[in-house]
Amino acid sequence: MTGPGRAPAVPRALVVALAVAACALLALAAWVLATRAEQRGGIATLRATHYWAGGYPKSFWDGLDPSRIDADYARIRAQGFNAVVLAVSWPEFQPRLTPAPAFDERAFRDLALLVGKAADHGLRVVLRVGFIWSFRPDAEMPNAVRVDAAFHDAAVHHAWLAFVEEVCRRVCSAPNFRLAFLSWEDLHPFNLLGAEPSRDDPGLRSVYAGWLRERHDLAAVAARYGRAFATWDEVPLPERRSPAYEYVLAWWDDMLAERFFLPARARFPGLSFEERVDWDPVWTQGERAEWHRHPSVTGRAGAEVATLYYAVAWGMPNAGDVTDARSALSRFARLLELTAAQNPRDGLFVDQFNFFDNTPEFSTNTRLAEEEYDAMLAGAAEVLARHGAGYALWLDEDYAANILYNPGFQRGLAGWEARGAASVAAEPDGAAVLRLAAGAGVAQAIVATGRETGFERGSTGTLCMVGRALASATAGVRANGLPAPVALEFGAVAERRCAAAPLAPEFRLEIVAQDGVELDRIELYHHVQHSRIRTLEGKPGPQAAALRELNRALAKLAGP
Repeated sequence: MTGPGRAPAVPRALVVALAVAACALLALAAWVLATRAEQRGGIATLRATHYWAGGYPKSFWDGLDPSRIDADYARIRAQGFNAVVLAVSWPEFQPRLTPAPAFDERAFRDLALLVGKAADHGLRVVLRVGFIWSFRPDAEMPNAVRVDAAFHDAAVHHAWLAFVEEVCRRVCSAPNFRLAFLSWEDLHPFNLLGAEPSRDDPGLRSVYAGWLRERHDLAAVAARYGRAFATWDEVPLPERRSPAYEYVLAWWDDMLAERFFLPARARFPGLSFEERVDWDPVWTQGERAEWHRHPSVTGRAGAEVATLYYAVAWGMPNAGDVTDARSALSRFARLLELTAAQNPRDGLFVDQFNFFDNTPEFSTNTRLAEEEYDAMLAGAAEVLARHGAGYALWLDEDYAANILYNPGFQRGLAGWEARGAASVAAEPDGAAVLRLAAGAGVAQAIVATGRETGFERGSTGTLCMVGRALASATAGVRANGLPAPVALEFGAVAERRCAAAPLAPEFRLEIVAQDGVELDRIELYHHVQHSRIRTLEGKPGPQAAALRELNRALAKLAGP
């Protein structure tokens, strides 16, 4: 019998069955969520850093020393990261574009080595496909030249798509591969979108005018240009500080999606795109009148994962000022909200979380006050987890902006001219060393314009080498070709030595041995990019501990 207000008795067997069913449903839900996270590459769980192997991004592939990869990956894992980002350079992997695209098998072997060793260390892999920078001297249409051509030259565009497809063919089946993305930074037509754009490029003018003709009325275009046009052939590329330049920005938005991302994604399943999250000014009569906000490429294409970048400068005055962590984190959260609103899919990946940036060109950007960096990293964990976003640092150790190609002789004497008894020896662990007899030398001609800033005549940089004497107690090395010679001396034990070096826009650097010597990793630079995590000397930076805490917190909030 049951009385008023009393629930009927439930058989014990039914209770057990219901409990088992509930547990099964919870397990199924957890499995579905885990599977969905894995299918989207575990984006929210990605804690990554770009890997530069102690070298410079622009010469990463030609300077990669295989002997240090295991130690580097172990250090990265110990810092709490579970992934590395590898920037796959277009000129390095596909040096020839026409008449038929040609790939560099050595570069692909290095990529396979990096991906495989990452798996050995429990690291996932993210690829930035099409990194445009390289110092490779035999690359056809290097760097910015080939990017401009890809916008209007059918053969170059075809080669680029073949490159994207080949990268996927080589890497997509790797068990630890998780995500790949294109970047607007690598698809930036410098002759049109640079600080001082060229208005005389006939190829860019042709595709731009064709785009205008398809979407706009000639009279409306003429009104925005502030001049009359009888035919479309009369429409030029506009000046940067003119109202008509908004057409260029809208044209670029369409090209990124239609010419590049959609065709590339058909060849590279699951490909993402690094969105242009900065807004560009539109000018009227020499003054900024409004902002052009770039629409989402991934949202337009229906991609699963949107990639973006962040720097403390985003949304700030950028007038040489400083800010606190609370203000920066508020803007960071706002950026993620805006990006997620345009990309209502599965995840966000912040491929550059630049809580610090000392790039010389951005010296007036807003930065954190010195005492705010730890708080910024501590607060970032909650912001990232709340928005289901993974992240990567641009660098987790300082690097020097070395202007030299093949600085560690990993590619033999490629890029160097040798005289006398000069040879490259391969070590058993994969390292390489240059051996010079007394009087022998190597040289490399450098045109700094287009490579690096800071090489103006009268400026001073740093010249470094790792070396050891071969036959005598000491060995002298002289660097000629700069405005004044630089001398270094080495003992019997390999050691890194540096000296101040006068710089010039163009020079032929010649390294001459006064005694028998063995050299490795020659560096000539004007700037050191700081990470605040690990110094050039391999010592912990001021935010090393805070970075580990960020990764620990994210592992708890977002998953291991």
